[in-house]
Amino acid sequence: MSGAAGLPSQRASASFWHTEPKLLGHRTTQDLPQHADIVVIGSGISGASVVHHLLENLNNGGVEKKSVLVLEAREICWGATGR
Repeated sequence: MSGAAGLPSQRASASFWHTEPKLLGHRTTQDLPQHADIVVIGSGISGASVVHHLLENLNNGGVEKKSVLVLEAREICWGATGR
């Protein structure tokens, strides 16, 4: 086997969940922030779960509010999570 891994795949199938409303490409900021307390790579079920539980545990522990940055190669929940 040779060549690049080709990730993310250019032939990914569109999910039913991505039909309406069009939330694809949603951003909360125009530019990426210079600093983030927590950076999560991937917005699938694992990434979303990590952010949810981490923030839940921090809030229950009385820790001050943290900034979170989620980075995604494509669109929110586009890969296996969205199928």
